[in-house]
Parts: sequence; C-alpha cells; structure tokens
Amino acid sequence: LRKIMKINSFFITICIALVLISSAVAQQKTYVNKKRGVSFKYPSDFRVKVEEGAEPSDFTITISPVHPQRNSNGDYHFEVTKSALETNSVGNGNAAEKPPKGLAKTRIINGAKFKLFADSDAGAGQYFYNYGYRGTIGKSEWTIEYKEHTSPRENFEPKVRELNTSRGPGILSGLVNSLRVALGQGSLSSSLGLVRPYNEQKACLLTDNSLLRSGQQISVVDFEESPRRQKILSAVIGEKITKGCEDADSKVPLTAYELTIGPPNVDVPLGIGVLSNAQLKRYGNSVRGDVNADGSSESFRICWSDEGAHLTVWSGVPLMSARLWHAYYYAGYDTPSNCSKKDYR
Repeated sequence: LRKIMKINSFFITICIALVLISSAVAQQKTYVNKKRGVSFKYPSDFRVKVEEGAEPSDFTITISPVHPQRNSNGDYHFEVTKSALETNSVGNGNAAEKPPKGLAKTRIINGAKFKLFADSDAGAGQYFYNYGYRGTIGKSEWTIEYKEHTSPRENFEPKVRELNTSRGPGILSGLVNSLRVALGQGSLSSSLGLVRPYNEQKACLLTDNSLLRSGQQISVVDFEESPRRQKILSAVIGEKITKGCEDADSKVPLTAYELTIGPPNVDVPLGIGVLSNAQLKRYGNSVRGDVNADGSSESFRICWSDEGAHLTVWSGVPLMSARLWHAYYYAGYDTPSNCSKKDYR
C-alpha cells in the first residue's frame, strides 16, 4: 500500500510540475518602449534587452529565454530590429534556405507588407540559422526574426541533447501579431484612410498607403448610422481604382481601393479605415483603439460643414485633445453644420 501511495504521489508531483510549466509558457507579458515607439507581447519565461544601433534612431530588441535549455547543443532567441533604409544591407535572406512550415509568406504590420525570409551560415564547427519577417514602415526597415546558434552534438563531452526549437514559429507569430509601431502625425496617415461611397453601390478607401494588397482585411469605424453612434465593421481590400473615388482637396497623392464590406447587406459606410492591426473596441456609442501604438487609445469623430463631412482621429477626448488625423468628404449637397474650428484647423 505504501509503495502504491509513493507511486501516486510521484505522478501527482509530475502532473503539478507540468501544469506549472504549461501555465508559465502560456502567460504573456507586454513590452512597451515609448521612447522607441514600439510594443509587443512575449512569453513570460523570456526576458527583453534593448541595444542601440549605428544610427540614433536604430535599435535591436532581443527576446531570449530566462532559463536557456540545459545540456543542449545550442541556444536561440528573437530580435526586433529597426534600421535606416540606407544602412540596412541584410537583403531578403537565402533563397535556398527554407523557413518552418506553417508560416504565412507575407504579413501586414501597421499597414505595411512584411515578407517571410530565412537565412543560414556555418563555419568553425558552428551553425547559424534565422528566419522571420522584414518590411518597411515609414523610412525605416523593420525585422522580426528567430535566431538560432548550434554546434554538432559530437563536439560536446559528455554528450548533450539536440536543441528543442519547437516553440520558435509560435513565439515568432505571437510577436508579429502583437507588434505595434508608433507613428508620428505625418506618417499616421499610412495606417488610416477615408472610407466613402463609390458608384452608389460600393465603398472605396482613400489613403496615402499604396502598398495594400488585394484580400487584406481592415477595420472600419462607421459613422453613417448616426454621428453620435459609432460601430466597427470589417472590410476586405480589393483592386486599386483610378476613377470615381478621387479627393480634389487632398494635399498629397492618394491611392484608391475598392472595398468589400462585411457582413452582407450592410449599407455603404462613411467612416475611417484602420489599416494597422490595432484592436478596436466599442465603449457605449464610441469606438476607441490604440491606432498609433503609443500605449493610449485614440478616439474617432465626424462632423458636418455646409457641403461635406470632416472625419478626425484624436489622441483622447475629441476637441479636448490633440487632433492626429483629418480627412474631408465632399457630399455635394447642403448639410447642417455642426463642426468646431478644431475639427479642421
């Protein structure tokens, strides 16, 4: 009986240990660096370290295990790197090297297209392997990657285990999914756009972001139902269009895209398209979300002037905080005016 109790006690101890380990792995921490304008989520059993780059605005954030694998033939970590376009020379990886299966070939971060790459190097009995995503946001090159360093097991005495890299793709995907890059007012427009009726039956998106791809999903803050009642719609980017969605008042060249609004049978909206992966939430009759990844939620507003609407994004409460973005929609007919000068000046 005592032997049975000891065996049961042993298995219970093992089960508790596995539960604790699984819990630690599943928990996430949020890293926010307001100075560098970047935030992301990472596993709680990892640590974060920041290193400055060659240029004042360049940096590398390393995410590595708190407890590296013991008795293994190597180690791995993750890096989030920002570098000036003219100083970056990493290229697009090695075409002969393959990343793990299951990773998407492209991802959208802050409205920009990131491409999957893989690379490797070897020498002096050491092997280096890395894969991840690389893309351009504003005037900077961003890379989110997994980096692995191993040596042949026969080089070790006593023998060691093969490095367990099974968590790599999942952690990388989590970093990419949660990465937010803060944008200044001038570049915030690449993550936002005016959504308006197009040909009376469809919607279109006007934005200065010319890198959106057909099939990309975005969110729309819709004001059409009522200026004081906002809602969140989903939409899918279609093909670029050249006529029927122009904006003669824009001071910068804009790109127009056809939009498919979901769910079906939704009226064509007049609203603001959010092209980044910011999470929008509705609070009462208003929608808020951290559009520029500064750690605080922005708000949305619409008002009407004599012949059109002013659509705006604010750092806090509309009219009582900094206005971050503005777009104008010309309706072509008289509308009741309810705008403040702060909406457009």
